[in-house]
Amino acid sequence: MHEETGARRPAGRDALKAEVRRHVAATLMQGAAHRPLQLAVARIYRALKETGRWESPNGQWRLRVEGRTLITERSTGAGWEAVLTSAILD
Repeated sequence: MHEETGARRPAGRDALKAEVRRHVAATLMQGAAHRPLQLAVARIYRALKETGRWESPNGQWRLRVEGRTLITERSTGAGWEAVLTSAILD
């Protein structure tokens, strides 16, 4: 169960993608249409699988994986502020 919502999360390899979608929809693409959100999630997910991090082209947002935790951060000018974190369950 998810700590914040009580919702069930997908198990296995889909868990990271589901968490990426949730983070992106809740932060950097609030209110985005389905297709642009889907395309962004695919790009971000691929970068996270390859390098463990993704940064927005404008440098305002970044997502990174530390162990089994997905972290979404926003640039504050003085550094990075964690906006959303969640555990990635197997």
